[in-house]
Amino acid sequence: MNLCSSPRRNTKSSSPPSGWWNLHRHPPSAEILRAEERITPAANSLPSMSSSGTWVLHVDPVVDKFLRLIPRRDAERLLVAMAQLLTDPFGGDIQKMKGERNVWRKRIGSYRVRYELFPTKRIVHVFRVERRTSTTYAR
Repeated sequence: MNLCSSPRRNTKSSSPPSGWWNLHRHPPSAEILRAEERITPAANSLPSMSSSGTWVLHVDPVVDKFLRLIPRRDAERLLVAMAQLLTDPFGGDIQKMKGERNVWRKRIGSYRVRYELFPTKRIVHVFRVERRTSTTYAR
């Protein structure tokens, strides 16, 4: 399974509601949103309940390019962490992003993986990976 692939974007799809994503990430494609996954109503109620089972992982092309530009050892570490999102997107050092709906941040060493969850369709959409340094927090 190639974790660095993403589906083609449907350019003729209708635009989602405003504010659904910010300008710093690509909107999820119509294929991602139309994925047909079975889910029970009980598993949909709480994040801890809905983390059982497997999820579908979609990686944005920007993330794919970033992974090709960083050192191989770091890229492999990030790929392992992204693969773990398939079984439990709520595990590890994560934090829900304020002001964003269903957007989470996972910390892997000096890198941050930002992803959006679609719990009803059991989809994890990784839209950004960035490296944090000491100058990131300097003001």
